[in-house]
Amino acid sequence: MSPAYAAGRAEVVIEVDPAGERLLDARAVRRLVALELADVEVPVAPGGALSALFYRVLGDNRGFVELELWERGTLYGSRRVSRVDRAGHLFARRVALAAAELARALRQQRIAKRRVESRRLARERAERRRKLTRTLEGPLALRSGVFAARGDALTVFGSNLTVGFTLAGATRLDLGARVSGAELSDADARWTALELELGPAHRFRLSSGLDLDLSTLVGVSALHVTGVRGVDDIREQDETWTARAALALRLEPRLSRWLRASFGLEGGQYLRAIPLETATGATARLRSAYAGFGLGLVLTPPRE
Repeated sequence: MSPAYAAGRAEVVIEVDPAGERLLDARAVRRLVALELADVEVPVAPGGALSALFYRVLGDNRGFVELELWERGTLYGSRRVSRVDRAGHLFARRVALAAAELARALRQQRIAKRRVESRRLARERAERRRKLTRTLEGPLALRSGVFAARGDALTVFGSNLTVGFTLAGATRLDLGARVSGAELSDADARWTALELELGPAHRFRLSSGLDLDLSTLVGVSALHVTGVRGVDDIREQDETWTARAALALRLEPRLSRWLRASFGLEGGQYLRAIPLETATGATARLRSAYAGFGLGLVLTPPRE
């Protein structure tokens, strides 16, 4: 067994068996291998510790030498060198060149593996950064906000709370409740409404910090009307109902990974014409288009 020679990042150990020693000068082989490997840097295996490159020089009775390169019990290649017409120093030189060839092949293999590992780690880092900067996607999102709207014969103020259930990706189904109050300008009356609303929605990513949300909905409201003699052609009646269809478009800047602000426009139509008898005895039928503005917050609870 030879002493260990330095070769880049790993040591080199050369073992020549008795049959090999009969075919070549073992001392010359060790010296020449050390010279050939002096400028060959073999990186450590990814995730591995520093270890020696172990060469076995095996001779046979036909004048051939089998050179094997091992590391940590793993064979990384072999070369067969013939002694025919090559003796003494020249034969040792050929064995040393074969050893350098094996080391360079291992070096290229390690470099390729490191490049693959580096790309994999870069992809993982990029994915972690993307997840940290990307707004959370469902499976639930809670939306709360306030709004104001104006129609042909009414002014509406209110607040809402909505739960969004993710269907696929950024597409969801919204189910919400809205409490509102309206002033009916033509009838000099007011109403308060409790509404349930339902509809599909989709969020479009404009940038890492800004989304565009588009939603449609249908709502059904229970109304309590004041300042009238009756509704639905019933004297002294003050309870009724209505329905509406709406389209909302909102900009949602990202406040954190799980919280967004919401600023948007909403337009729609009250679908049911409500007969009203005003305090002066006049009659009106409310069926108004409207447009309004809303603001709020969107919370996406983190998944465990």
